[in-house]
Amino acid sequence: MSVISLIHSPRAVTLKGSSKPEKITNESHECGVIIGITCLTFVFVFILGIVGPFIYSYYGGMTSLGLDVNGKCAQKIHDFEQKGYYTTTEQFTAAMSTCYIE
Repeated sequence: MSVISLIHSPRAVTLKGSSKPEKITNESHECGVIIGITCLTFVFVFILGIVGPFIYSYYGGMTSLGLDVNGKCAQKIHDFEQKGYYTTTEQFTAAMSTCYIE
């Protein structure tokens, strides 16, 4: 009858082989940098999406938050027309033409 031994005998570790410290590379640091840059980019785009319309309206852009100078003038004349200040279409057209003088 034959017997097969499945017991593994570990080899003795010598100090010569383990005296040199091994440098362990950490790839999770690189992953953290990528995640950090992605988060900063997302936050920048998110804040710009919130603050952007306010900046655009402050500098005279046509948005729902503000009108440019010509738009404000035209809105004021249109309000006057709604209140009945202009009796003819020619008066209204002449008043509107003052808003767009170049």
